[in-house]
Amino acid sequence: MLLQMHKEKVLKKIVYSALSALIMSALSSQVAMAGDVAAFDIEVVNATSDTFTKGPFAVSISNGQSPKVNSIIFKNDAFSFLSIAPHQFDSGNHKYYIDHCYDRFDDQVCDGLWHGSNLGAQWRTDSVYYVKQERSIVNSNVTDENEIIYKQIDESGQGVGKIVTDNIMRYGYHQTLGIAKLDNKTFYLTSPYDDVVENEQKYGNFAEAYSFIKLEDGRYLVGGYSYNGKFDYNAYANCYGGDLNPDYGDYLNCPGFRTQATIWVIDPNTQNDGDTIKGIQPNEYIDADNDEHLVFGNIRGFINLNNNIIAYGYSSSDKRGGAFYQAWSVATYWPLNVTKTEVSFKNKGDTIAGMDMPGHGSEDYAYTDLVSVSSNGYIVTNVKLTSSENSNYAKNYGYSKFKLTTKEGEETATISTDNVRYPLHNNPIKGANSEGWSVNAQGFVVGWRDNRTEKTPVNYAISRVQEGFIHNINDNTTYYLSDLICSNANNEKKCGSEGKYYNIRWGVQINDDNVILASGFEYPDLDSFNNQKNSKIVTLLLKPNESTFITKTNEDGSSYKTINSDLVVENNNVQQNTDSNENNSRGSFGIFGLMVTLFSVFIFRRKENC
Repeated sequence: MLLQMHKEKVLKKIVYSALSALIMSALSSQVAMAGDVAAFDIEVVNATSDTFTKGPFAVSISNGQSPKVNSIIFKNDAFSFLSIAPHQFDSGNHKYYIDHCYDRFDDQVCDGLWHGSNLGAQWRTDSVYYVKQERSIVNSNVTDENEIIYKQIDESGQGVGKIVTDNIMRYGYHQTLGIAKLDNKTFYLTSPYDDVVENEQKYGNFAEAYSFIKLEDGRYLVGGYSYNGKFDYNAYANCYGGDLNPDYGDYLNCPGFRTQATIWVIDPNTQNDGDTIKGIQPNEYIDADNDEHLVFGNIRGFINLNNNIIAYGYSSSDKRGGAFYQAWSVATYWPLNVTKTEVSFKNKGDTIAGMDMPGHGSEDYAYTDLVSVSSNGYIVTNVKLTSSENSNYAKNYGYSKFKLTTKEGEETATISTDNVRYPLHNNPIKGANSEGWSVNAQGFVVGWRDNRTEKTPVNYAISRVQEGFIHNINDNTTYYLSDLICSNANNEKKCGSEGKYYNIRWGVQINDDNVILASGFEYPDLDSFNNQKNSKIVTLLLKPNESTFITKTNEDGSSYKTINSDLVVENNNVQQNTDSNENNSRGSFGIFGLMVTLFSVFIFRRKENC
């Protein structure tokens, strides 16, 4: 009995000590570690709309030290229910739908993300009965609701994306087309296949543009995805005329079309404003022959390596993932034949070295994706795991690099890649999540990972809060973006401009001038920051100053840039709510949650010892 009482006293002391340390850590969050100036200065790029209130969320930037900025606002919140970053949401890109909420999280959590003001249920209802749900913002200007939804822009603020037309087809489907605004002309982009007519009913084309590259002769290659000529009646009908049930709801069938990676060739010098351009597709998927699959692929971008033009993104494989009608996707790149008269795919696509195809060489991957390539060939990939690690089916950011090998006597280079590496796999805990989203020529990668305090289960519980990061491929250093926006002059922490405080949730893009585009939370004062209240979502530009980077030398004599660690100032704040101008009332763990968890551990251990 005395031994039992002693054990309980020791356990109590451990629990209360840990609790005190956590509370003191949270209450002293304004105490900085180092740095008289912030590593990155903050510039807020904001805009609001009366009816589109979710956002603005960062999407893309142009090149330059003062780039053009593209962000997006939504009428409803589908991304929380799907557990993806807001800028990843795309009703035609159903790769992310494989992970059904009710298969991963607690039923009450999913119900809370579905029902309520302008959440998942409203998104699905608006989708079925057709209400426009998203608008683009270029710099701080909200586009007209009938305008393009941009995915990528250039220095002039023009670019490519999609447009939802007033052309209504079967089951209320409003035709979706790719669109490009380049050189002050507008071009409409369609599939290479015509619309389908069955039983005197017409089923419309579907296309969306994601990226573009300008060639030396003034032409543009635009990449994305479009309808691939195979029609799935049931999926189409369920998407646009199905029920509104969140538990295996019919939104899983969307967009109802089988799609394939697509390239459009645009020549503003010879083509007219308003022209419609048909796309070009590979002859086949990298490995998808089963007609039961609602297969899909996408071109996320292009790179020109020593006059070798490569498209990259993902293709489908021949293994099933998630629901029966979905195929696994594979990170893929396509070397292109580009001449003055022809653009074509050299093959059906190649995969990244060391990244086995989901369902084939590896049963560990649900899908893989090639999301970004720098101008000099650095590669960013992501994988979704099928096996749970520490109660989480984690996502892992990886990186690689393109290699060009020209054999003697040959004019054409052989294109290959280095083996992919996963620097944040099981880091800092087993089952940790991370997603890279953009890489620049200096080897800096931005993305998001679990908040540094997250150690909670995910499966059949609640999703983890995410926090933006930057990783340096050259020396394998990683920092939270929120720790790079604070100064500590005269022992007074300052984390923004004009007295406002910021916490950065998603790192979305970094250009070759090391300017970072991100989405984050803005707080009007320190009290609001510490108590997680009065926050709103903002799109942020993070601009480096003269002391942000230092130069280091490799063993071979080459040099590289790395972030000056003296400017890193701890700035953590768990924030989960993405509603603009609302308190963090849903899903936040916080100090009270820590107290409950620690107390629960104590009670469990006490019962276990009795």
